[in-house]
Amino acid sequence: MKRRIRYMLLMPVLTVQALSSCMHYDEPTGNPDEPATVNLAFSVAGSAKSQTRLSDSVTQENSTRSLYRDLDMNTLTLIPFSKQGKIESSDRPLRLFDGSGYERFYENKDDNYGGFYLYQGFNMMRGTASFLVYAKASETTPTKPEGVDAKSFYGSLVKEMPLDLSPDGITFSPEAIAIKADADKYAQLLADYLTYIAEAQATDEMTNVTYKWANISESQWRVLFLNFTGQENDGNLLMAGSSANVMAHVNALYSKISALSYETGSLGAKMKADILSRIKKYTAKGLSLTFEGDQLTGIGVGNPAKDYPAIIGLPDGAAALQWAPKNDNSGYAFIPRTETSTTANMNTITRYCYPAALWYYANSQINTSNKSGIDDYYSSDDYKTWPALLGNYENTSSFVTGNTTAVAIRDPLQYAVARLKMTMQSDATLKDARGKTITPTGTSFPLTGIIVSSQHKVRFDFKPSEATGEESHADDKFIYDSQMKKSDGTYCYLSTTEQKIPSTLALQSYDGEEVTIIMEFRNDSGQDFHSKTGIIYRGTKFYLIGKIKPNEKINPDDYEKRVFTQDHVTTVDMKVVSNTTTNSLENAYNVLPDILGGRLEVGVQLTPKWYFATPVNIPME
Repeated sequence: MKRRIRYMLLMPVLTVQALSSCMHYDEPTGNPDEPATVNLAFSVAGSAKSQTRLSDSVTQENSTRSLYRDLDMNTLTLIPFSKQGKIESSDRPLRLFDGSGYERFYENKDDNYGGFYLYQGFNMMRGTASFLVYAKASETTPTKPEGVDAKSFYGSLVKEMPLDLSPDGITFSPEAIAIKADADKYAQLLADYLTYIAEAQATDEMTNVTYKWANISESQWRVLFLNFTGQENDGNLLMAGSSANVMAHVNALYSKISALSYETGSLGAKMKADILSRIKKYTAKGLSLTFEGDQLTGIGVGNPAKDYPAIIGLPDGAAALQWAPKNDNSGYAFIPRTETSTTANMNTITRYCYPAALWYYANSQINTSNKSGIDDYYSSDDYKTWPALLGNYENTSSFVTGNTTAVAIRDPLQYAVARLKMTMQSDATLKDARGKTITPTGTSFPLTGIIVSSQHKVRFDFKPSEATGEESHADDKFIYDSQMKKSDGTYCYLSTTEQKIPSTLALQSYDGEEVTIIMEFRNDSGQDFHSKTGIIYRGTKFYLIGKIKPNEKINPDDYEKRVFTQDHVTTVDMKVVSNTTTNSLENAYNVLPDILGGRLEVGVQLTPKWYFATPVNIPME
């Protein structure tokens, strides 16, 4: 009967040094087409230690055994090759006879991190010399908070592997969050509500003529209508279309209309009454309105009712509405916008994706042994490191023969993804687009999410494909990471004190590619403020944009040639500033602009640095 054993060992190195033992290749015995039965071992490298970083159990930031998430054995894939060397996309794999059913077992040793895995009785083709190994971190720990989507919490990638497991057919892609049809359905409910209000009308008793709000010539009503429909500046303005923004927009209108005073029975009085009635008495299947007195306090869509677009996992800034002609040309209405166009400076919503899941990867040759009982070393306290255990395999960089009894995949599995680690800080006072002073203190501006551009499909080696020799952005995705709460369940708040933000996992970016990072804040300051794109209402979210370029020094290290590199940490210090040339809040957005094609107003300063992700001997200050 096969036995599968897993040991927890400390893995303190990134690359295993070649051992000095001699290579002994015994001639195969028996039928070369029959598999050899061996003990197969591989390891998982540990993570870098960080004494100043907040604990982040999902990204496995701290080097402690309690935070090691283990491997999801259902995702473990071992692909054998006869090539003695690094596997390339053109190489073809051997047949793998047995690779399932790994059993999890812990050996109680203090301060162990990473893992050593042993499979006893593994059938392997003779001539096997190297392996590609893939595995995703387990999603059994840490425990997902109630009400949070699993993919938003643990991350997700779409894995594609051909039946023959050839490297040139293996890809990993960002997974889009939203289905466009869902966005259209929910956004239409909010659009119809605003359209119903905008279609208010009243009859003049003197002339018996019915006037629509849009057609009243009195300047006061005209200004109110243009403001409500987003036409006050440059025509059909793209408006924020989230539940929170629609609620704030309607409440602002209600307040302005309520303040108007007209003689009873006049056209103005009737128009005022009709608008206020439409705000409070609208009903539609799938839309829920909640009022406290005259104040609209909640707008939900779906059943059960939830905020839009949070109901489909998107950032509030992905939701947009525009006052435009109806499809049948019968008039104007609020139209949901979900795609980039010449009149809609926004991102197509299917570009938003989940953060990358924590995948591991190895491209390694093997060591072999012809001795029996080599598995006894795995439980011995004399062998606590992976290099020490490898020393018991007498054939270095070898291949499987008929006499082989044990095989070890030499290089530990490393992180296949990159990690973004950020800090944020603010000047003591900030100014908006109208020069109003805003003081970010206490809980004024919680960080509720980040958006990271430049996520592409990657190949078998977790590097983006550049088959044509040029970057391709047709399928670019933008990470939306909404899991910004710290380990104690509280937010990071914008202040003069540096805040350390939970990490985000990402795929490797192109060499030389500029990456856009957008910070999502909620305005809990108790006051509205103005930006170049409109009013940032209290209780709504706004976005500040920063850009990162790879290191531009003359001879950069390889990982400095790009913003994100697999198995590396990109650290970014973000600061919101206000000085004679830059007013960060002036450049705040309430609708996320087109990252690929639009001109972006930069609102934050970003300073990047790069580090390895897994070796413990590299500090992360």
